[in-house]
Amino acid sequence: MRHSSGSITNSELNVNCNGIDINSRKSVGNVDYSIDVISNEITTADGSPITVFDGGLVRIADNDLQGADEASGISIESSEVQVHNNDIGPIGGWNGLWMLGSFDVVAENNTIHDTAREPIRAGEYGSQSPNPQAARVYLANNSITSDGTGSCQATKYDDWGGDFTCPAVHAYRTGVSMFDNTINIPDTGDADGIRAVGALLDIQRNTFNIPGTGAIVTNYDDGYAGSQQYGTLAFFSQNSWAGVGMTYNVTKSSITVQSEYIPSPPPGEYPVRLLWSDQEAYPPNDYQTNIRPTFVQDCANCANMTPRGFPLAINMDNNSTTFTFANLSNL
Repeated sequence: MRHSSGSITNSELNVNCNGIDINSRKSVGNVDYSIDVISNEITTADGSPITVFDGGLVRIADNDLQGADEASGISIESSEVQVHNNDIGPIGGWNGLWMLGSFDVVAENNTIHDTAREPIRAGEYGSQSPNPQAARVYLANNSITSDGTGSCQATKYDDWGGDFTCPAVHAYRTGVSMFDNTINIPDTGDADGIRAVGALLDIQRNTFNIPGTGAIVTNYDDGYAGSQQYGTLAFFSQNSWAGVGMTYNVTKSSITVQSEYIPSPPPGEYPVRLLWSDQEAYPPNDYQTNIRPTFVQDCANCANMTPRGFPLAINMDNNSTTFTFANLSNL
């Protein structure tokens, strides 16, 4: 469907390629019209059950989506999408939700399970992806599960040190809000809860049952001398962490944590790790290794993609890794 509006409901699709492709939106004057995809069963062999690209305006609700041996459950690029009450999985290829470009997504009350890679991937991760754009996703009351064994590839823009087990949520130069979600990964794997590169995070009242690190946050660095680096700016509050080794691992970023119980780490480990993995940013070198928060607008007249209700000012100390905390127990 291209430059269209309408609805697709109560249908069963079983196809090899993509199930439903939606491109752009229908506009008449200053009025935009959406497409509703509701109460369908969509199974694909290779492609995505649903794709929304190029400025689509879509509501996706109450669908069963599975298959996608070479794709993701719902693939979104530079579009506005509401995703509610869907069952997404098993997904044989990649992610439950895959989001790229300047997206604005709300995903609530979904069950995302049995994905080959990250259940949630937000942002331009990978060396073949386009330049990052301002974007955001709001995740609330979702059930997210994974076996915690999928392999993800490191890129030149992060400091993961090689391939790694895919986390439950992967945020890359984008805004991610998470409220009241449940994330379960069995201890047969070693996946982390969140990995974030140069992101804006608002993470509150979630339950994480995971075997790896709770949250690993680091900076974005394109590797070129003199290029601006972007740290991760994050707020965590009232989250429950079970099964984790280290809870917070922070590199060239700034996070605030309040009202949480920090589990005791295994022997020889620390509950929180702070690192500045670069030369000092100070006046004699013109602060050339400094960090800033990722941008929330692509231009002066573009949409503001600050995460909804973000509790922090969009700034950070440009030459230090910071961990601000209050009312933490067992730390």
